[in-house]
Amino acid sequence: MGMAARVGIGAASGAISNASVDWASAALTDNPYADPFLAGGAGAIFGALGGALARSAGSQFESSLAHEIGNRFEAENRRLIPPRSETPRFDDDDILPVSGPTGSGGAARNTQKRDSLIGDDAGELIRMRDEDVGRGFGGWLRKGDVTGQMTTDANPVTRMIGANFFEETAGFTDHSVVPDSVNSKMTAMHRKYVGDFNVEFIPAKKAYISEGGQFSLNLAARGRRGDEFNSLVSAYIRDPAPSPDTSPHVVKAGNALRKSMANFAREMKEAGLWSGSADENYLPYIANHAKISQLDELIHQDAMEAFFKAAIIKHSPELGDDLAKRMARGYWGNIRKAGYGIDDGLSRSLHLNDREAFKQSFFENLDNKNLLTDEELEKVFDTLSGLMDETKKSVEPSKGVGYLKRRTLMDYNEQFSVPLRVPSNGQTHMKLKVSDLFEDDAELLFHRYARTMSGRVSFAKQQFINPTSGEVMMDGIKSETDLAKLMNMVRESYRLMPGNYNDKKEAMENALRNIEFGWKRINGIPVFDNSGAYAKWARRIKAAQFIRLMSNMGLNQVQEGWKLISLTGFRASLSQLPAIRTMVAGINSGAFKQDKLLRELTDMTGIGLEGLWNKFDFRLDEDRIGEGLSSRIGQKVDAALEAGQQLTAQVSFMRAISDYQQRWAMKAITQQIAAMARKAKIGDDAFDFSKIKLRDRERLASIGLGDRDAQLLFKNLLNHSEFDGGKIVGVNVGKWDAEAVSKFRTFMGRYTDRLVQANDYGALSKWMSHPVASMFTQFRSFVFGAWAKSTLWTANHGILKDPRMMVMVMGELAAGTATYVVRQAGQTSTDDGFDKFWEEDMKPENLIKNGFARTATASVVPMFADSLLMMTPIGPQFGNARSSGSPTETFFGTPAADQINSARAFSSGLMDIAFGTTGT
Repeated sequence: MGMAARVGIGAASGAISNASVDWASAALTDNPYADPFLAGGAGAIFGALGGALARSAGSQFESSLAHEIGNRFEAENRRLIPPRSETPRFDDDDILPVSGPTGSGGAARNTQKRDSLIGDDAGELIRMRDEDVGRGFGGWLRKGDVTGQMTTDANPVTRMIGANFFEETAGFTDHSVVPDSVNSKMTAMHRKYVGDFNVEFIPAKKAYISEGGQFSLNLAARGRRGDEFNSLVSAYIRDPAPSPDTSPHVVKAGNALRKSMANFAREMKEAGLWSGSADENYLPYIANHAKISQLDELIHQDAMEAFFKAAIIKHSPELGDDLAKRMARGYWGNIRKAGYGIDDGLSRSLHLNDREAFKQSFFENLDNKNLLTDEELEKVFDTLSGLMDETKKSVEPSKGVGYLKRRTLMDYNEQFSVPLRVPSNGQTHMKLKVSDLFEDDAELLFHRYARTMSGRVSFAKQQFINPTSGEVMMDGIKSETDLAKLMNMVRESYRLMPGNYNDKKEAMENALRNIEFGWKRINGIPVFDNSGAYAKWARRIKAAQFIRLMSNMGLNQVQEGWKLISLTGFRASLSQLPAIRTMVAGINSGAFKQDKLLRELTDMTGIGLEGLWNKFDFRLDEDRIGEGLSSRIGQKVDAALEAGQQLTAQVSFMRAISDYQQRWAMKAITQQIAAMARKAKIGDDAFDFSKIKLRDRERLASIGLGDRDAQLLFKNLLNHSEFDGGKIVGVNVGKWDAEAVSKFRTFMGRYTDRLVQANDYGALSKWMSHPVASMFTQFRSFVFGAWAKSTLWTANHGILKDPRMMVMVMGELAAGTATYVVRQAGQTSTDDGFDKFWEEDMKPENLIKNGFARTATASVVPMFADSLLMMTPIGPQFGNARSSGSPTETFFGTPAADQINSARAFSSGLMDIAFGTTGT
């Protein structure tokens, strides 16, 4: 295109665009300064000039040079590089990279800019050097897990937040200390308090069930007796004057529940989430959707709205008649919907003083968004949270002075007479309390509460510290507002990174999605719809697959003991091997009195108590929070599958072996750390860490134990523990510093979960949390989680250089091979099976590859290898090496696909029999 054409097109384009903008400004916003004609003329002039310079080699060079000069001046202005007095000369190593911040912190804040998303003060806080922020090991290989996506990002702010949210299980490339994440702290807190609760609650419940006289195999009757017990405990807690004739088992369980709720009240107060004291009669309210569905059929909507309005006015008359009426309409409209119960969200947000979460919870499922204005919800929040009481000179006695009692929406215990749609048996009205619409299962209520509050307290206590300046960027995330501030910091850090916006946009949006994902998952808030029919049936299929495939998994778990032995050391692990008889007695009674060290560690951490957790397992890969009402058939199916899973877990010895290994791991870890402390000690409370092998220090750093924390733990261990020769027999944790106890609990959980693998929320991709996706990745989630936790971690910590790591890998291979042989030996009962076992399965190459496929270090390698090889003449090489017996291949070998194939074969065989085609 010629010069004249470029000038003409540029002038026309500039005139039209400028005139259009000013015309729209005048027409839509009444801008008094808008002048389309003048704007069009100016646009034509500059457009013509731009057209003349377009695609000119000279102009492109000048543009590039100007861009480089601008980058240089901006970097000098930020004090990231020293200023130059001479004429700038731009060598390759002087130009700031456009792909991301390296070396000098591209996420720094330019205080001269006026368009910051977060303000000047907060902008200074995100200024950090790239090299000061650890980078997760694995690079491109970490694109599959949420943690890796964040900790390998080019933006140091994203990496810092990712490591503080999730567990960086592969470790950092520079072997620096991995911080204690919100995820690890939440897990430690949840285990501790749920463990304390179950140790007292479950034995009381079992004793009450036994008093019923039901036959031990009559699971249905014993289940009904257990449900009755949970309801009685709930009623006992909520009753301010319980009957003296209350069952002693109910009293014991109720006291355990009160103690556990008080623990969380204390934690919330320490975290700055709350300023009240524990209320002995408090239990959270969670919607009972079966009851709500029944009432929706019996009572007209208008009558239910009037019922809720009366309850609201009874509790908070200051809201007024009109506002209470609209609140009641919105409340009933929300609570009728299956899913995440509105009162659960409202109660939690009021409990935590989280204003934005309160409004979001109310509007979350509301069809009519205009029912209440934002200002009216502000008033409601102030009233219900008790903030209005603080401005009054006195508090009316009738309203109570308990802070917790004020944090409720309505009067739950006042009984009202509500008209029925159709009279029944001569009755025209029903006596109804708001509390009748909510769950009365004390065990479920505590577990739901503990699940949520463990996350919220851990977020509130987590400090986000700038590693370059040492300043606190954010002192805990206590509310949705704090979360929004953190996300704005991330947006600002990407905006200030050198480079094109479109190149950075995708990474920024993914980082924000990961942060939101972490907030929800760690707090127990469903990320995907858990109440839809497809989600329920996906869970049922998973339960059926568990029952079908996991009955022989106990033996396969034994091989994991080798990692425990090799990483903690032969002497430490074998000297602390728990007695089997003591373990069995402890599982049944909840007491481990014959082993002081084990009892202390279990009491402190709650680890190894899954045998007491009944049906409420701590399932990281499946949150059933938010599950709505099922049909009668669905409820029966769920009950049968639940019982089947419990039976499978017991018969297969999965739970017993897992408990045993976890307790063994805790004792071995304590012995290992005590030995290191003795080795490094050079004086009173003084330690020389250079006496500990570098590789050992690097491995501990990947689990969050750096020199400072090691000094703290070593000092407390040696000053207060009891030893029998070289063996530690008690830690006397009651004498430890409070900070040391908290650190040891978190460290113990992280280390144990590495030795007896447990996934965390960042270990998988976000889509794997979807109910249907999780069905297809069932039994594979641990394989995916092992990619960073075992495969990459092993590669990062000396698989070919460190003798300890080499021994671990070789031992894993030997243990995997042994369990493979035992599993395959079952087919020798037939002649064909006998021949196949000795002629094929026992070939050395087959033993090696299948033994390797069963190791944690192998993780996803055999699976993806078979997926590729199945498309070639070679074919899959790892066969049925999976512990569950299903094919190793990624897609067609999933348990769900295998179940479909089994169903097809069964149907085909059944039809052959029915139509007499077999044998013809």
